[in-house]
Amino acid sequence: MKITKKNIFFSVLIFSSTVFSQVIGSLSEKILGDKTIETLWSSGTVIEDIEAQKYINRIGQEISALSSNPEKNYLFYFLNNKSVNAFASWNGVMAYNSGLFFFTENESELAAVVAHEVSHVSQDHLSRFLDKKNNQTIYLIGGLLSSILVNDPDASSAILASTIANDIQNQINFTREHEWEADHFASEILLKSKYNPIGLGTFFQRLINRDENKEFLRTHPLNIKRVSDNLARFSKSHKESIDSTSYDLIKAKIFIDLNKNLIEEENEIIKTYSKAYKFFIEKNYEESSYELNKLLALSNSAHVNILAGRIHSKLKNIQKSLEFFERAYEDGLREESIYYKSIALKENGKLLEGISALRTFIKLNDSSVLSYELLSELYNLKNSSDKSQFYKAESLIKQRRFDEALVFFNQILVSTNNKNLYQVVESRLKNLEDQISLYKKVN
Repeated sequence: MKITKKNIFFSVLIFSSTVFSQVIGSLSEKILGDKTIETLWSSGTVIEDIEAQKYINRIGQEISALSSNPEKNYLFYFLNNKSVNAFASWNGVMAYNSGLFFFTENESELAAVVAHEVSHVSQDHLSRFLDKKNNQTIYLIGGLLSSILVNDPDASSAILASTIANDIQNQINFTREHEWEADHFASEILLKSKYNPIGLGTFFQRLINRDENKEFLRTHPLNIKRVSDNLARFSKSHKESIDSTSYDLIKAKIFIDLNKNLIEEENEIIKTYSKAYKFFIEKNYEESSYELNKLLALSNSAHVNILAGRIHSKLKNIQKSLEFFERAYEDGLREESIYYKSIALKENGKLLEGISALRTFIKLNDSSVLSYELLSELYNLKNSSDKSQFYKAESLIKQRRFDEALVFFNQILVSTNNKNLYQVVESRLKNLEDQISLYKKVN
């Protein structure tokens, strides 16, 4: 069940007021991070597209590995939200709105914003912020997070205005210090990366000149000097701005998913991919296949091969479909390929093979919520309710929805005849109960 805007606001304030007042340590920070993750998933704002989520995670992990604190925890999400914004929360949880993604003009700009948020985490800005402030700041942070999550500029502005009415100037001045520091460390990261460090300046330059981007400027105080400093420092950089095929194709795909329309694009590969994908989601598989044939003559990208596999599955060309997924797997889209391969096998009457492929991958790899959700669905189709409930519980744990996971685990203990599964669930249940108990003691 999706929670309302009002519920998002108050749920954030509730966990803010009860937990933020504690001394910020590793356990407290983990609790706060888990609460942020729970809020994101419960709000229904996470874009549940495995290619998009794996893409932002790949960029994020690449950037965070080059940070001054690479051993910290870092998690990355794309959100369905039209406002141009991003935020970093506790325990390395970071989220980037679809509006921000569409506002960037190349992958270097997207990587620059990722690096900026990573730097807030690597430099412990949230903990340092709370160390210097009183309890009133608890409500400010809760309001800032809730205003970012609300996908309504007017409502978002109203929430934010009410929470920063007291002592606003002091709060913003302190935040500006962190913004300057995040810029500095982000630039250092970008210099070591494959991306053009000027991306931070070009992104900010366009941002500051557009009135509709007030939301980002409220949560990331910005001025002309910061923009000019970055542009001056890196204007003579010999690096070119990155425009990877993944960036362009994922951007086009998410735009179509959210807007049911084609993105404006002159590049022939992106235009053709967009047409093929739009026909695909409209279930016009013949037209989709026609555009795909043109696309394959232009590009052999892993994302193109994923789409080709999905189209051929719908046309009942299962062997051809699996060949395309294998190519995408070899090109690095490992979880994405297994995920869609399992769907293709299900669609073509090979349910057990689909279960086997996905289950084997999950056993050996740290997999996403979406893979666990799919495996639960596949077991449900096989009428294996206990295993379906098990993987549903695992997906809920990844969403930090612990109480809901407990319900499924307890149901399995009552109903299953599978002794091995019973023992596994018994162990998982005890660990989860211990974790919840520990969280409550800190809370």
